[in-house]
Amino acid sequence: MPVNAEAAPANGPLEAFFERHCYDCHSGAKPEAGLDLAMLPRNFSDPAALRRLVLIHDRIAKGEMPPAEVERPSAADVAAVTTWLDAELHAADAARIEKSGRARIRRMTRSEFENTAKDLLALDRLDIQSLLPEDGRVAGYDKIADGLDLSPVHLAAYVAAVEKALDAAIATRSTAPPVFRKRVFPASLVKFGGNLTQGNFVLLKDRQPDPALPLRGGYEEVEWYINAADADADMAERNRLFRDSKISESESSVGLLVPNLAGYEAAMNVAPIYPGRYRLRLSLWGFRWNKGVVEASPASQAAVLRAHAEGQQQEGGRLLGTFTAASLAPREHEITTWLDAHESIVLDPVSIPWRGLQVRQIGGRTKKHVGPGVALDWFEVEGPLNESWPPESHRRLFGDLPMVAWPQETKATPPARDAIRQTPFSTAVNSDRSSVP
Repeated sequence: MPVNAEAAPANGPLEAFFERHCYDCHSGAKPEAGLDLAMLPRNFSDPAALRRLVLIHDRIAKGEMPPAEVERPSAADVAAVTTWLDAELHAADAARIEKSGRARIRRMTRSEFENTAKDLLALDRLDIQSLLPEDGRVAGYDKIADGLDLSPVHLAAYVAAVEKALDAAIATRSTAPPVFRKRVFPASLVKFGGNLTQGNFVLLKDRQPDPALPLRGGYEEVEWYINAADADADMAERNRLFRDSKISESESSVGLLVPNLAGYEAAMNVAPIYPGRYRLRLSLWGFRWNKGVVEASPASQAAVLRAHAEGQQQEGGRLLGTFTAASLAPREHEITTWLDAHESIVLDPVSIPWRGLQVRQIGGRTKKHVGPGVALDWFEVEGPLNESWPPESHRRLFGDLPMVAWPQETKATPPARDAIRQTPFSTAVNSDRSSVP
């Protein structure tokens, strides 16, 4: 029987075992399973050969090889070869560690901890990274053990993070929150109304300026910035016109002519009371504004929806969806996404460039302005949407334990719950304090 004799005398126990029990099947022109043990390198410094030898050791030690239908080796033969292989494999591993080192056991990074908790609790969204200290870095990497220390500060932060994760996972109502659905028209929204009166946005009907709210002009002779003390002298009249004409009740579209700016952002005035999955729908189209005329845009425009934490509408927010606003072609878009309680939604016309000044600050204002625009016909919100109740996150913790509403007649102290709170733009409250599962 031909044998790969590389260091054969040193591999005596292995060669003897192969000769007695393996070569009949695993050698020759057509070795079983394509494994030719006669040609297998006995080089313990070769990673590929080492992995194969580890598998061979395990199959022999478990009694899987040689197979049961052939003569089984004696216990002494098995012990001899596995003991020898075990020693050689450990020696090879020790030599590798001495040469290149071994990765040390480390704790999870902030993002790994958050993702693990999110997966374990079946949560659509979980934000607990901000509660944990920033991970250390070594040579620019944040997954090196030397940079991932564990201090009392970390342990306290982990407790707070876990408490927040559990609060997000545990249902606090015996019944699912009521589904709220509402379609809003942009002229009714506070920030849209302010921009309409000032001239950063325009009211559109049948894809042209709506005569119910005349365009804002003035200072047509000025080429750029209106540097005049009485530049807003007409605002009192425009605000009166907006109010008396009941523009806030209009179902006309609104065309956005400027990108989002702090204080002038296109806020949707929607803030859910209950966290959950919500269906958001909107109708958008793009256009080119040419001195009071709506024209076809040379290219489609783009807009995004972002969710902002309460009181942070003027900060970056998190992206919910990206939408194409086709030229003069209204299209309905729909996304289903997770919203935290009291998050507000903002539309951002990202394809409109910033020119350094708002339209209201430039001579001629909307009557003289030329540039791209994004039109919003309406916006709709529906939710929270629950496939079942209690949610899967709750069942991960409590299984099928029943939930019932807390009996009002009992003298026992009800479970501590954060009060259901409305913001100026929240939906109606339907209170139901559930019992502890």
